[in-house]
Amino acid sequence: HRARFKLVRQRHRAKKQYDDLKAKGRVDRLSGLNVDGMSEAQRREMETAVRKITIRTLCQQQEVEHKMRHPQKLNPHLWYNEPGELNDGPRCYCKPEYQVGPSHCKYEGESAIPKCDPHSNNPNKLHHYRICVLPNTNYSAKQPSVIMYKNLKYEFEGFGLLSHYKLDDLPPCKFHRYNIFYKVHLVPEPLPPNFTVRSLDLLSDFVMYELLELLDETLYPSGADEATSCRCFHLYPRFSRRGHDGALELLPAWAILQHLLDNSGLLIEPDCLDSVLRMSKEEWRNFIDQWRGQLITYPGKKPSTIRVDQVDRCSAAASAASSDGRDKPTYPYVIHITQVPLKFGWQAENTYRRTLKSYFREQYMIVFNPRVGAEQREKLQHLREKMRVVEEAPDKRREVTVEMSAEGFRRTGLRPDVTQFALLLPHFLSFCRLHRSISALESRIGYVFKDKSLFHQAMTHPSSIRSTLGLNSDHVLNSMLNCGPRLLEYGEVREIRQATRKHGLAYTVNVMSMLPSILEKKSPIFGNDRLEYLGDAVVELIVTTHLFYILPEVSEGHLDAFRQSLVMNAHLALLARRLGLHCYLQYAHGMDFYLDSTFMHAYSDAFEAFMAAVYLDGGLALANRIFADVMWGSDPSCLRVWCTPPPHPIQLEYPDGDRHLLPQHPKLKKLTRLERRIGMEFQHIRLLAQSLSYTRRFNQLTLGNNQRLEHLGDTLLKFVTTDYLFKHFPYHHEGHLSILRNTMANKYTQGQVCRDLGLTEFIIEDTPAAPSALLSLDADSKIFADVLESFVGAVFVDKDLTWVERLCQVCFFPRLVEFILTQEWNDPKSKLQQCCLTLRDRDSKPELARYVLDSCTGGQQQSLLSNLGLFSQRSGKSVKVAQMNAAKNALQQNQDSFPVLQFHQQVIEQRYSPSLRASMLAKVYDNDAALVTAFTHVDGDTPLYQETDGGDLDDVGEASFDDEEEAADADKDSSVDGV
Repeated sequence: HRARFKLVRQRHRAKKQYDDLKAKGRVDRLSGLNVDGMSEAQRREMETAVRKITIRTLCQQQEVEHKMRHPQKLNPHLWYNEPGELNDGPRCYCKPEYQVGPSHCKYEGESAIPKCDPHSNNPNKLHHYRICVLPNTNYSAKQPSVIMYKNLKYEFEGFGLLSHYKLDDLPPCKFHRYNIFYKVHLVPEPLPPNFTVRSLDLLSDFVMYELLELLDETLYPSGADEATSCRCFHLYPRFSRRGHDGALELLPAWAILQHLLDNSGLLIEPDCLDSVLRMSKEEWRNFIDQWRGQLITYPGKKPSTIRVDQVDRCSAAASAASSDGRDKPTYPYVIHITQVPLKFGWQAENTYRRTLKSYFREQYMIVFNPRVGAEQREKLQHLREKMRVVEEAPDKRREVTVEMSAEGFRRTGLRPDVTQFALLLPHFLSFCRLHRSISALESRIGYVFKDKSLFHQAMTHPSSIRSTLGLNSDHVLNSMLNCGPRLLEYGEVREIRQATRKHGLAYTVNVMSMLPSILEKKSPIFGNDRLEYLGDAVVELIVTTHLFYILPEVSEGHLDAFRQSLVMNAHLALLARRLGLHCYLQYAHGMDFYLDSTFMHAYSDAFEAFMAAVYLDGGLALANRIFADVMWGSDPSCLRVWCTPPPHPIQLEYPDGDRHLLPQHPKLKKLTRLERRIGMEFQHIRLLAQSLSYTRRFNQLTLGNNQRLEHLGDTLLKFVTTDYLFKHFPYHHEGHLSILRNTMANKYTQGQVCRDLGLTEFIIEDTPAAPSALLSLDADSKIFADVLESFVGAVFVDKDLTWVERLCQVCFFPRLVEFILTQEWNDPKSKLQQCCLTLRDRDSKPELARYVLDSCTGGQQQSLLSNLGLFSQRSGKSVKVAQMNAAKNALQQNQDSFPVLQFHQQVIEQRYSPSLRASMLAKVYDNDAALVTAFTHVDGDTPLYQETDGGDLDDVGEASFDDEEEAADADKDSSVDGV
């Protein structure tokens, strides 16, 4: 009630301050709100959000002031934990309807557990596992906690986990701390006999709540408490030794309790104070060596426990007091070296952040600008000096040395290695409970995941990737600073950036220079962004194919409208809640989750990622069935219609095929030459004719034109391409995958493939003169791209998805080698704009190219202008083509003026040898059979790159990245002999 009253009082004061700010007209300026172009409803929603955020900020300021003035605070520089509170206010501001899921310690399917016998080890109820951390960096201390028992030395090695249910199929828990990727897994072991449940609960409560003060963590099931249920897990601190026979011997739990009792006295007893103060320097050094690095506690203070880094008989403050004639302090001083939390240090200062942003921008300009003057270098030095002043300010120091009197402090007999291991338990236990709760969803969908890590990744929102500290991150960070090891070993920041960073020109160019992996590889990039990218294609394919068959008389435009209504975010979010995915979504509390629209996008992304996980784990048929059950499960008639679509009208007319019509129709007979050319025979050849019918009039032969098949083929190409990119480009984020997909899904590539297959010779038009006119069009004409998409749709309807995959493996995927080695994944206009942006000054607007139409005489002629003068002049059959040609010519003529182009080329040259690039490009241009066979994986062992001059390109392409786990199997072999 006292905490509730404090929160209400803070909000009341904050609302008054907000009203004062609004009356002075400062609210819009502080929030940076721009309401231009918004509707009335959007404006009201944004104003409400700004009001809540402003009030929250004011409440946070009051909370920080309250904690700084707390009468029981041990020291102003030490931060303590309070239930449900961060360092600057309440942990959660979510609405009641959103307070579900692991982010609120609520796990679906959990119920009260029958209590264990507190005076027994309950061998028939509990399963014992040892918690292992790999690598053990920062979790294996040089000076571990030691307990002497019967003159034998037992060292702390970690924690054991006793569970009420089996966890044998639990995947490794992956997280990163200290710039190091860790994996936590469980090793089953026999149940030790030397403990009772009551003793383990006492030990875990003492460490987790008394010492570390992790007050928001609970081990009881959701909705249960100590009176109604047993704990989900019991924790066993493992102190062990190796016997003479090499066997591991665990210290009994009662011996650990006895050790804690024996070492719970005062740090310095009052009776021994005089003798301690009279010690010689050598005696004093030997005396404090036993306490240095130990944990000491002061019950009732905030925080209660700290790490001892040094003990001094007097401090600088005490010496100053004695010089003023005051009494000299009697007790020695405990020295503790800590750090200020990031949100209160100089890193959080707005001035510093703005200066740092300007510094990086200026540095970027110098790197990519060939004309660097002394003024720019002086400006960079000025910004660096400005940041140094903020970093060295006395009130903004990151590391702080705290001095406190040793009076009242008690010993614990433990060292920071115990707390360091205990601080990873909140995240790992939440991981275990989440995977346990998946069984409730599996029973609802009627499928058991073979790889549960896919589902876990699908339910991980990007905001929670870095929050691997448990339910309350500030509690863990405070305890880590107060009780954790002082010296830690940090890994390379580069490894973390590879898995988390998405933006940046240098990073994008480096990633986009990587060729596809030979085999399918599991991506080290965590979060559901990549899965959401794949799931979007899966959902779109399912919806498009069903609408195509169910609505045979509906035109392409109406099919697209129906599809958009089913795949829109609002509808997918509704399906996610209907399926119960909101009970599993993991996200970090922040400013973004004030709006309902944020939750809607998070739920829709989670549903798409879930569909991708289902597809990867169980196949497309399973994803199709689950989607139908979720959308139509409450309506059996609609479910029956959705699950049993009729065949295509052409297939319905002749179920066994229509090749018997070949002698009657010369147009159909002509298509047999196309079949022989591509090595594919259609059972319903009129489907092939319909895909090539670029007509406006209806005819009985093809039953319409190719627009509906084009709509279907576009979705099929998107899905097959997305699936391949997802599996064979594991180090690309979803944005990079989209760029690669656009290189294959644009009209230029599709038009070229259409010509390579010879489809242009067989296009059916309304007038006899149309074919010759079509042959005169450019290869990048939209007509040819539409014909290819409709051809893909016809292949799918007549055959199946496997044939479409083989078509893409032969005609599309080998072209990726050309796009990557030539760095042509960006169109000339975008590349030129990127080059111009790198040449701009920091304080001025970028100098962008302008396109001016010179003349229009048959062909379109474009001039590319800038403030520097005429760059390029080129012509084309359309305005867009002329602009592209002008931009391409400008890039070729001014390569020396654009360092970005040189950087692109340097990345490729450093990654691949010249002979290797020339050989690979020659194979692409010549349609080399070995290269195509490698992409089709006919024999499963065919290497993707035959060139041995520069080594295996798969290794070269990933030389700067650590190899992750490879997929267990390669692409599934296909029995298709056609394409």
